Amino acid sequence: MKIHVFSTMVPATVTIIPLMVMWRSLGLTDTFPGLTILYVSMVIPFSTLMFTSAVKQIPNTLEEAAMIDGTTLAGAFFRVIMPLLRPIMATLCILNFIASVNEFFIPLLFTTRNIRMMSQLMSVIPRVNEHQLPWDTISAAGSLMLLPVVIFVLLFEKQILEGLMLGSVKQ
Repeated sequence: MKIHVFSTMVPATVTIIPLMVMWRSLGLTDTFPGLTILYVSMVIPFSTLMFTSAVKQIPNTLEEAAMIDGTTLAGAFFRVIMPLLRPIMATLCILNFIASVNEFFIPLLFTTRNIRMMSQLMSVIPRVNEHQLPWDTISAAGSLMLLPVVIFVLLFEKQILEGLMLGSVKQ
């Protein structure tokens, strides 16, 4: 667990040059698989901490009771433990989705021409002149960037609240 905490404290700017060299040598720059790996590795430390704390709150007696009732260890896990972990899994999916949609640093550095992410939308808006910005275009781009997050949150509002409240009450 201490390693996960340490990995969240290391700033991305420290690892960016070795990661870019490795990504270029593997041919993953400017590819969707390369971005997917980067996004997944970005959310693993936080997800591990949250999931670990949720699993620790589940009493062992539930698993033991299921095994006494005649189920196997795998059956106890899938029939008893997994349903209890659904709210935290949904919450982590939602939070990780929002973090990935809002990420600007990864697509800025690891994509060149072939792939454009929504978070880069603001950086490619041309200025009218040195002192004037196209606020209509900036507003439209901001609305487009917010749209997937708003839809996602509206669809999974109940799971967000359940997952956030999961560890708030001690029994």
